[in-house]
Amino acid sequence: MHTLYYFSGTGNSMHVAIELAKRTNGKAKAMLSEQDKSLSGEVGLIFPVYMNGLPKPVEAFIKQADFSKVTYLYAVSTHGGVPGKPEHYLKHLLEKHHQIALDDYHAIEMINNTPKGVAPKFLMHLDWEKEITAEKRHEMLARELTAIDEIADAVNHRSMGFKEALVMGTNKISWTDKLMWHIESSPKLVFEVDDSCIGCGICEEVCLSNRVKRSDRPEWADTACYYCYACFNFCPQQAIYVKHYEKKMGRYHHPNMTKEAIASQKL
Repeated sequence: MHTLYYFSGTGNSMHVAIELAKRTNGKAKAMLSEQDKSLSGEVGLIFPVYMNGLPKPVEAFIKQADFSKVTYLYAVSTHGGVPGKPEHYLKHLLEKHHQIALDDYHAIEMINNTPKGVAPKFLMHLDWEKEITAEKRHEMLARELTAIDEIADAVNHRSMGFKEALVMGTNKISWTDKLMWHIESSPKLVFEVDDSCIGCGICEEVCLSNRVKRSDRPEWADTACYYCYACFNFCPQQAIYVKHYEKKMGRYHHPNMTKEAIASQKL
């Protein structure tokens, strides 16, 4: 049995999981709605890189799951050009909570689609939307499918590339990367909405943390945010913004993934 568990805010990781499942005789399941935490057989963990680490729901899923019957374990991350070193934090969590090793790890570069409202302005890439052109989307899709084919081949042959790289010393973690593990991200990411809001409710529908509550206009409860930016990127009016980013020059979600698909991850 081969199961791929995914978390995805704007569809990149979800699309990778679905396409990879097709090529590996596997089944893709959403981490957020999966009730059975007893994992078994071949298992893949598919997720986006957030702040050079793991999204909070992914970390929670890993801590809660039972890996005792897993025979082969790999992970695939999607990122917007800064891959970080999430595989090492993932390795740390697996060893600490389950005494199990990560066999292989892969990363796929997609499109950067976050205004990074939690970062200081001088660290932010404020012109990211200019890169989301039709040509860039086409390049991303081609790059993604090529990468999925390569990863599928590795999974089907039960590659242990990550383990081997650790033994060879070719995949190392720096002390600064380790320091990032201990930095708690704030749950108070502040979203705002302007007068172009039409009250369609899409933001509430796709909010994976159920933080968005809508009456006439959306409001964000003062509770934990998953930083997925689904509300921001799926807004048809581009009415939602964050500090330092009020522009209406483009939003992004995977071209093959709908708002209904994103919302389907929730219980």
